[in-house]
Amino acid sequence: MEHYCAVINQYFSGLTIDVVVLKVLISALLSGLLGLERTQKRRPAGARTYMLVSLGATLVSMLGIYIQKYMGGTDPSRLGAQVISGIGFLGAGTIIFNGYHQIKGLTTAAGLWVSACIGLCVGAGFITGAVLVGIAILCILYLLGKIESTYFSTSRRIQIMIVFNKAIDMAEFFDKMKCYGDYKIMDFDTFHNSGDEGFLIYIMVKTQPKEERLKLISNIKKISGVQYVEII
Repeated sequence: MEHYCAVINQYFSGLTIDVVVLKVLISALLSGLLGLERTQKRRPAGARTYMLVSLGATLVSMLGIYIQKYMGGTDPSRLGAQVISGIGFLGAGTIIFNGYHQIKGLTTAAGLWVSACIGLCVGAGFITGAVLVGIAILCILYLLGKIESTYFSTSRRIQIMIVFNKAIDMAEFFDKMKCYGDYKIMDFDTFHNSGDEGFLIYIMVKTQPKEERLKLISNIKKISGVQYVEII
């Protein structure tokens, strides 16, 4: 197995036309599969963005090898290092801190960074590493995502975000919640909405199966002053 990996990587270390074409196709395929999961979840950076990032990194990596081989350059990794650091600016654009004190887009930003790294590996000829990491990332995004979804749907502990459109008596609010089922409040945090007189709270609740959760959410929405409720 180790011998075959070495042979594959040795073959892809060159810059002949057939190798360059294969590198481009492999880079586009791996990054496209990663970006497809983001596209399905309607994230800002989808398959096209991932493919562009990976192909750009692949080109830069091959350019470093080309400069070293044909123009007397000394270190082909310098260009790749700039890609890894520079991709942070693109990834930062997908991270959003919304008005509900939530941070979204971290997985997409991390995926873009990994996509660039995969592109660099493909461009440099380290195909086995790029393919294995690509498969591992696909498992993380698809399989682990389903496992997390199953876990959170069956877990007895849930976190609820409640947005209020005005100041209310919190003691009175929790007294009303006590009438809405068999559950226990484990913890809660309060935040003020930026540029708004209202505020929001995050409540960690230990409750019963899914039907009871939906009933609890429905009842919370009926309380005066509640603007929005979501299980997160």
